Amino acid sequence: MTVLPGSVLASHLRSSAAGLEEGTAPRQAGECVETPGELADIIEQLVAGQRHISATLAQLAHYVRGLDDGALSEVLRASAEAAGYSAEALAESRPLVQVVLDVTGADTRL
Repeated sequence: MTVLPGSVLASHLRSSAAGLEEGTAPRQAGECVETPGELADIIEQLVAGQRHISATLAQLAHYVRGLDDGALSEVLRASAEAAGYSAEALAESRPLVQVVLDVTGADTRL
């Protein structure tokens, strides 16, 4: 169980996501993602992260249920589903990433 407030954890998530976004920009992607192995690891971490975001949103939807006419809970629930679908879609890339790894090797520079 975490001892940090949710707002602090969410802030760390935002900062990490912004760093990854900046690092994968076309002009810097080669420095952030040097090998197919790193690409595979990034994708795995993003899949896991999206699943955690989905679960968090679903839990928040349950937590706020009844605070208003249900609109906030419904938005959070829909967002949870969307994040889950995003994780599933990204997970579908695993076989394609494996092909790249099989052809190039995990440590070949991209």
